[in-house]
Amino acid sequence: MTSQEMARRVALYGRQSKDDPDGIERQIKRGTALIQARGWTLVDTYLDDDTSASKDRGAKTGWARMLADAQAGRVNTVVAVDLDRLLRTTKDLNTLIDAGLMAVTVDGEIDLATADGEFRATMLAGIARFEVRRKGERQKRGNEQRATRGEPLYRGRRFGYLGKDVATGRPANIELDPVEADLIRDAAQRILAAGETGVRKGEGLAGIARGWRAAGVTTVYGGKWSPSAVRQILANPYLAGIATYRGQLVAEPGTWKPILDEDTHRALAALLDGRRAGPRKQGAPVRTLLSNIAVCGKCGSHVIGIRDGKGTPLYRCADTAHLARQREPIDALVVATVIKRLARPDAAELVRDEERMERLATVREQAEALRAHLNEIADMFDEGEYTREQAARSTKRTTARLEALEADEKGLVGSNALAGLAGAPDVAKKWDKLPLDRQRSVISKLFEVTINGLAKGNGRVFDPDTVKLRPRNPPPALAG
Repeated sequence: MTSQEMARRVALYGRQSKDDPDGIERQIKRGTALIQARGWTLVDTYLDDDTSASKDRGAKTGWARMLADAQAGRVNTVVAVDLDRLLRTTKDLNTLIDAGLMAVTVDGEIDLATADGEFRATMLAGIARFEVRRKGERQKRGNEQRATRGEPLYRGRRFGYLGKDVATGRPANIELDPVEADLIRDAAQRILAAGETGVRKGEGLAGIARGWRAAGVTTVYGGKWSPSAVRQILANPYLAGIATYRGQLVAEPGTWKPILDEDTHRALAALLDGRRAGPRKQGAPVRTLLSNIAVCGKCGSHVIGIRDGKGTPLYRCADTAHLARQREPIDALVVATVIKRLARPDAAELVRDEERMERLATVREQAEALRAHLNEIADMFDEGEYTREQAARSTKRTTARLEALEADEKGLVGSNALAGLAGAPDVAKKWDKLPLDRQRSVISKLFEVTINGLAKGNGRVFDPDTVKLRPRNPPPALAG
């Protein structure tokens, strides 16, 4: 044995991707046997359990500690069962070369200080990278196939669903968690009932998050609920059994049990989109149904709500004293007309806003594609296909494009006041539960309301013909 052989100061390195004590122990046993057979000095053992070699191994890993000891001169040789345990990328190979380490595996030595050894190691690292990429491609193809069959892709547990059934092997997110599913249904109904602003105490996203925290309900990761976290859960089409892949709807419906029906989901998503569009301008709250919506039949100015000297609620022309009409019978007539219109079989068609919705759908598809690309960048970085710098540059560019699309989306969205209301089984009941501002939004979307004055001498009798409701831009099939 040469003096150079005797001077080998060895770092024994073991790594595995999944937590398996037997696997690590076998690596240590085989590596130790090799070191003892060569008569080398084992300086230390460096282990990375449940760690992928194709991911960045940070400062607290055995890999980083081994490199630090190499730079300090404590070790000059690293022993591993095979090269795959050490590295999967040429970046890690270059790190070992820069550290001046001799790599020895149970299968044979690789002298990284020689051109031949470096070439062999480069070839082996290239093969390892090829295997990683091929595995990733297989996973992507498998995910796409599962998605087209309507099977769930996310392997972690979703809030509202049970995790993987160990006994049957059935995947996660198929069966409902009854407690969490009820929380989601309750939250959806409370937000829909609260309407566009969620002004009722406890009915907005913040109120629901606060209530869940107070009840000890946590996220699937054990965290505390925030309004944005509640929004993320409630806006997900997964809750309605809608299958998507990279932001696109797939042909087959989801094979899991839905928590919400599709109509409820779409109404809820529209409402949440409207709230996301930004805060409302602050000002004095409107307390009457038709103030600044209905117009005076004589001059075209808006009417406002007032009370006369006896406290009687009236609508009055905001410009001059063209009219002063009792509020209650006018409100009753308008509400009855709106409910009748929303109860018609063709009312669901009113929710359509083709041009805006098509543009919004395009923007959302593009945004989802960019979000999927961000996930791909992270996967490529994890698999060693991107360096940290490459991933950072690509992420920055993609994020900038995504933020521009999200700004476009905010300009296009706006809660459709009719969502979840038009064509409902009991429109009157739903109407009574709506807050005033959403009732006003519905009226504004459906009708132009004109209030005319009464004929002289007829002030005590309500004449419905003096209140005109003209449908606002109805589709041709719905005119009338």
